[in-house]
Amino acid sequence: MVLHIFNKGIRNRELLKTCAEMTGPNDSLLLIEDGVIWAKEHKENSLLLGLLDAGVKVYALKEDLTARGITAADAIAIADYAQFVELTERHPRSVSWF
Repeated sequence: MVLHIFNKGIRNRELLKTCAEMTGPNDSLLLIEDGVIWAKEHKENSLLLGLLDAGVKVYALKEDLTARGITAADAIAIADYAQFVELTERHPRSVSWF
């Protein structure tokens, strides 16, 4: 069970693709900083939809969504900083995709 933390925007599709390939069904993905752009409804979130279909829980950091004026797709869970800490405690390992 791994928490994947991803902070790159939509110009880093290959990095997100690699992250998705390394993500298992019991893992979670947390989108932070420019990574929250992936949480928005647009054609390039098919990678996230594939993860959701595979049972991966996908979160977007609330403060970063607000700072960028982005509304996340309904399937994406919103996490604040306190929940970010809880996610790191719940997952024995984490991988930062920076």
